[in-house]
Amino acid sequence: MMTANPLFLFCKYVEAGSLSAASRNLNVSKSTLSKSLADLEAHLQVKLVHRSTRSFKLTEVGEEIYQHARILCDKLNLIDDIAKSRNAKPFGRIRISASMPIVQHHLAHLIPEFATSYPDIVLDVVTSDQYSNLIDENIDIAIRSHSKTLENSAHLYGKQLLKDPIILVAGRKYLARHGQPELPPELQSHHGIMTANVHWQLYKNGQEAAQVQPKCRLQTNDLNVVMQAILQNLGIAAVPKSFVQKHIATGELTQVLPEMTCGDMVTTVLTTSNKNRLLAVQIFLEFLYQHVQNESVV
Repeated sequence: MMTANPLFLFCKYVEAGSLSAASRNLNVSKSTLSKSLADLEAHLQVKLVHRSTRSFKLTEVGEEIYQHARILCDKLNLIDDIAKSRNAKPFGRIRISASMPIVQHHLAHLIPEFATSYPDIVLDVVTSDQYSNLIDENIDIAIRSHSKTLENSAHLYGKQLLKDPIILVAGRKYLARHGQPELPPELQSHHGIMTANVHWQLYKNGQEAAQVQPKCRLQTNDLNVVMQAILQNLGIAAVPKSFVQKHIATGELTQVLPEMTCGDMVTTVLTTSNKNRLLAVQIFLEFLYQHVQNESVV
């Protein structure tokens, strides 16, 4: 960022601890720093610093302004870094945490394409269903799915990647043997491949329509196991539409009660609101959003 920015010079002055140290660090004359601070105080019409020949101390309002100025300067530095590095070859290591189903259904086919396009960016993908502490675990990006959008916090920034309707599906052979349900109550006589709940809450046009409890054939929190079970014609399951869309297109699976859903699965990308986020992370996020949205369910 341009060192002529008075707020930037003020922050560097505070962080250096003295006018002389700031002058050396920035390669800017003490008179320039002193004038910049005086001009800033005059513009704001407040005294920011108690100065003496040997030391300085922030005033109460100076401390408050410094805390806000530091955040602003960090963001300006990030903008400056991005602008400068756009002409440079992106590089670095990105640590990504995602659940196994997300990796298999949304990331696995994207990673080779990204690696080909950006050979100097290394992707470190860790599979996990737990809510990671991005800062403590040195994770740049976490991708998680939930029944609702996560809220942003002071340290985390979440952006929706995909909103996926959860639909009922079954194998063609299963339905040939047991019949195609036409009304919600008929589901109660069918075998259900269940996840966390032992019942399904059905929605029609966004409104609650019915709650049914099928005969539980299998219960698991592993979506891959659910997928294998329905492909092996063991019963009906509620799964995100994007996970089964290709199987429906090929005729392996059939949607049950297609006018209804079991709500939505929201996939969110979490990143730290860190001012020093690598350009490589920014590039991967742009790549991810573009490709997943192009593939999203209409």
